[in-house]
Amino acid sequence: MAKTVTLASLSGPSEVPEEKVPTDWKLCLFCQFKTNEPLTDPTNKHEKLYDTNKTYQELARRIQTLSYLNAFLSYVDVNRMDNGDGIEATLVINKAKWHTICYAACDSKKVERDLKKRKLQTCYQLSNMSPVKQTY
Repeated sequence: MAKTVTLASLSGPSEVPEEKVPTDWKLCLFCQFKTNEPLTDPTNKHEKLYDTNKTYQELARRIQTLSYLNAFLSYVDVNRMDNGDGIEATLVINKAKWHTICYAACDSKKVERDLKKRKLQTCYQLSNMSPVKQTY
């Protein structure tokens, strides 16, 4: 039976940058799974319920906000949604698509709820801080 040896570093854990997993733009922007559920495609000529530019612009804003709040589900990798030109430009260039249920993860009501929750947490933390004594 082979033994596994683990070496410890005295300098602490090394920071190895994670490799960015490429996005398959034919799959759902969020989950990246191929399922039987149809993908919503705002660029589709038959689905003209959407103003494509506005849709991507709003989606990019929500993604950035939820990312900042660290409020996305663990399987959503926001880093792969930006090719260096910004999230909105990346979504537009690659004609991003999504499952309706996955899109719900960044619904406008969810963003509002998470923002409100963050404000309440911040207020609570500030109210529990002990005042700093001033010495003269």
